[in-house]
Amino acid sequence: MSTAQAVEDRAKFDFVRYANCWEDPLLLLGAMPPRARCLSIASAGDNSFSLLCGGAASVTAFDLNRAQLDLCELKAAAFRTLPHAEFLRFLGFAEAAGEERIALYRDKIRAALAPSAIARYDADAASLARGVIDGGKFESYFHIFANRILPLTHTRAERRELLRAKGLEERRAFFRGTWANMRYRLLFKLFFNKWVMGRFGRDPEFFRYVQKTAISGEIWKRAERAMSELPTDGNPYLRYVILGTFDGVLPHYARPENFELIRSRLDRIRFVQGAPAELVRGKGEYSFFNLSDIFEYMGPDLFRATVDELLSCSAPGAVFAYYNMMLPRKLTDVRPDRFTRDSERADRLFADNQAFFYGAYHVDILHS
Repeated sequence: MSTAQAVEDRAKFDFVRYANCWEDPLLLLGAMPPRARCLSIASAGDNSFSLLCGGAASVTAFDLNRAQLDLCELKAAAFRTLPHAEFLRFLGFAEAAGEERIALYRDKIRAALAPSAIARYDADAASLARGVIDGGKFESYFHIFANRILPLTHTRAERRELLRAKGLEERRAFFRGTWANMRYRLLFKLFFNKWVMGRFGRDPEFFRYVQKTAISGEIWKRAERAMSELPTDGNPYLRYVILGTFDGVLPHYARPENFELIRSRLDRIRFVQGAPAELVRGKGEYSFFNLSDIFEYMGPDLFRATVDELLSCSAPGAVFAYYNMMLPRKLTDVRPDRFTRDSERADRLFADNQAFFYGAYHVDILHS
């Protein structure tokens, strides 16, 4: 039974679910070996682009969802054809009229696109005009939080104050004394419960194997850490959740210091549709795996089968990087004979994680 059969039959894969990657790429770059041959969850493409900055020899970015891959192709074409300022305006990181974005697509980007992406975006001028980084289901979920929920709990000035640069003790005092009021606590826990997040943010099927019913308490702890224990002013993920926009705080792949490097290495990345078992071209092909939280969508038997599929295309000593959001899935549990967890490195990287939705980060090494 393949990953595709297990997931595609239960959840829809015909629209953009994630217009951005909601995982910190610095955790991947801190785990990736030199000159790695990478197999990477594509999602919105952001972190696969960031792997190029870390010197990846190749990146195969895969996804079950054709709409996600078309978005990745669109971003790659924007890298190829636009200077950085236009790149930011086209994607939606900077202000631009809808007519300007459509003109950039028509006059510069379209000719550099694959046919599938051309067909999708020729028929979806509204997404282009809005800015594609705001066009995913998950982003719409955060827009509801920023634009409808937070105005009931905090003033605009208080939201800006949360994101202002402050020392640790000042952050803690502001969070406890001003931010975490009773109305905010109540609405936060209602908005980030499993039913609301599954229906409006992710997909109910993504929580199929999560036994907990009250996940909002876990998310509260993670968000509290991001708002009080870690610096808030340079966190693009937190800024988007609070304001509904990145507001000039760019994710790693979109920053000016990374733009030309990624552009110069685009020949190293390819976007392909399918599950891991369908992408195996040769034994020992990949030395680094960015697997997001893919294992949480699987039952125990499929989890083990998928691990075996990944092993068939792994180089000796390959590094596997992946997250747990709500379900404790570990390679070292299912195949302790093949993997060793690099707990020191995983825990050190996770301590500075800016994308605060996950409960654990794993870096596992395949025995040579």
